[in-house]
Amino acid sequence: MSIKDESAPSNLLLGCSGWSYREWNGPFYPQGTDPTRMLPLYARVFPTVEVNSTFYRLPAASMVTRWCDRAPDGFRYAAKLHQSITHEHRLEGCEGLLEEYMARMGPLEDAGLLAAVLVQLPPSFTRKSIDTLATFLDLIPPSPRFAVEFRHKSWYDESRLHPDVREVLVSRNTAVCVVDEPGLRTAPEVTSDLAYVRWHGLNPRHWYTYHYSPDELATWVDPIRALCSEAEVVLGYFNNHPRGSAPANCRQFASLLDIGLGSIPKGQKTLTSFTCK
Repeated sequence: MSIKDESAPSNLLLGCSGWSYREWNGPFYPQGTDPTRMLPLYARVFPTVEVNSTFYRLPAASMVTRWCDRAPDGFRYAAKLHQSITHEHRLEGCEGLLEEYMARMGPLEDAGLLAAVLVQLPPSFTRKSIDTLATFLDLIPPSPRFAVEFRHKSWYDESRLHPDVREVLVSRNTAVCVVDEPGLRTAPEVTSDLAYVRWHGLNPRHWYTYHYSPDELATWVDPIRALCSEAEVVLGYFNNHPRGSAPANCRQFASLLDIGLGSIPKGQKTLTSFTCK
């Protein structure tokens, strides 16, 4: 299936949430690929990646340097903010932690490789804490751009942001993370010069164990084009990583938008062989 009635958006970068998954050996990477070779192979295909590991632990300085060294021209990273800030401190009293995090990611920022930082809030963080969010966003640096992923429905009126929430984000040039997940498919909205989208899958029992059908992907073509018409840069990441569904769906969605991705390394399966069985 291909939808090519409009030109491919030039300001859209599509990728996956993470790259180092052993179960991608076969479905995406050539069989037997060593984890140390996964990022260079990934970057041959996709122009961006979302680093999930920075949520769980701060990377060693040497690792950040390797990320810089392994990024080809035009490649961009997005990184999830550490859980000590979002989940343990719940955005309060964490100026030092934020400074430490940004310093650790500094080499990526200095090299122009860090496109965004994702602030994923815990499901228990509700709109009652909007002032806490506003105070935290006053601390963030002007670059890179930040995006906020809300996981409680109180931040929305139906599928759109509450006006007061939208004002907090717009006034601080912070993106709202548009999500597709069980029970919450938010409307495409632009609150900064960056737009940010995450596809988690639609499995209510095991979110990420999900493979989008061509018809499901097609419903996102117009919303993504709308985001691309309003924002300077649009980042989109597939987080349904089990069984290699994320790279498969990402390539399929790029095809719907007539976006060309990189070549598949020798020995890697072709797009037509991607399945979720």
